Amino acid sequence: MVTKISGDSITIGSTPITASTVGISQADQWRLTSDLSADTDPIANVERVDDSAFDFIGNGMTHSSGIFTFPETGIYLIDFHVKITAVTNDNVVFAISATIDNSTYNIVSQANCSAYNTYDNSASNSYMLDVTDTSNVKVKFRTFSIGSGSYIRGSSSSNLTTMTFIRLGNT
Repeated sequence: MVTKISGDSITIGSTPITASTVGISQADQWRLTSDLSADTDPIANVERVDDSAFDFIGNGMTHSSGIFTFPETGIYLIDFHVKITAVTNDNVVFAISATIDNSTYNIVSQANCSAYNTYDNSASNSYMLDVTDTSNVKVKFRTFSIGSGSYIRGSSSSNLTTMTFIRLGNT
């Protein structure tokens, strides 16, 4: 039973329903701006996608020195998509690391891309993170085990390696 309609919210019983509780209230995408040919922790050379057709939903993520901060609490789907040029028998590893205390980071999702011959390849990994506190819960991206001659592809004009953040709902 609807008990109150006011501005942009509806109250059902004692539960307020607002735009932030229905639908996606935050969605943002960042990209690697130049190639990485060495292990990197954290990956800092990123930019928000800035193509003319791109836009983000909500306030968007903030980024400083490789650390991403969330604009509001909630459950976020984080996707790390990597474009790799690997040499024969290389096994490039890329990971999402998170902290819940703004200090200690743990790998929460990792994937690897192996090569039998030198070629371009793509791979992704993802993680659903419960952001309960925007001051303490943060995320960073890293790479390791990059062999000589292999690299993770980046570009400031197109999406090759991307980090995507979508708030799915309340925590």
